[in-house]
Amino acid sequence: AHASPPTRAEETTRRRASVKSGSSSAREPTSRTAGPAPARPDGLSPRELEVLALLVEGRTNGGIAEVLFISRNTAANHVRSILQKTGSANRTEAAVYALERGALERGALNRGLG
Repeated sequence: AHASPPTRAEETTRRRASVKSGSSSAREPTSRTAGPAPARPDGLSPRELEVLALLVEGRTNGGIAEVLFISRNTAANHVRSILQKTGSANRTEAAVYALERGALERGALNRGLG
């Protein structure tokens, strides 16, 4: 008799148990895209780069939310994450960070958001 493949929940439980036990056989999460992920400044996600581009434009959380079709709270969360990852104390510092490091050359502005 054939054993059926594990369900997604069973596989997740197995991975968690392997990680907790320190087993080296635990698989790393796989990406949905092939090849290595492109390098992004300070680990900013593609969405955070889009938000950062809008910060550079001087947009408020409401303005960011409107452009990206997300809630104001989600926009605020992205901004908070950007500030943390870049070590910026405020939105202006984050914008300066982006411009000084060329973070947007590889990010959102090249995708037509700017």
